[in-house]
Amino acid sequence: MSKFFVQFTDYAEGGMRGLAEGRKQEIKSAAKSALGSDPYGGGSAAVRGDRDRREITLVNAILSYDVSPAVVVVSVVRVSAPFG
Repeated sequence: MSKFFVQFTDYAEGGMRGLAEGRKQEIKSAAKSALGSDPYGGGSAAVRGDRDRREITLVNAILSYDVSPAVVVVSVVRVSAPFG
């Protein structure tokens, strides 16, 4: 069960616009599973020393996201899936 709610910003959704629907769902499912349970783990890395601003590679897509621990939310702000 996820302890963090995972949401995708409009900008992140725009980054997936050209992808097939199945590929979008694959990325979203992986994000909800990995980030929802442990947004600080799973091979993610802090960006510029900010513990709550992170990047991770999941299912051949690079996700940039912000963790808001006080409200238990992970906001995916950018998705780059160069391999479709």
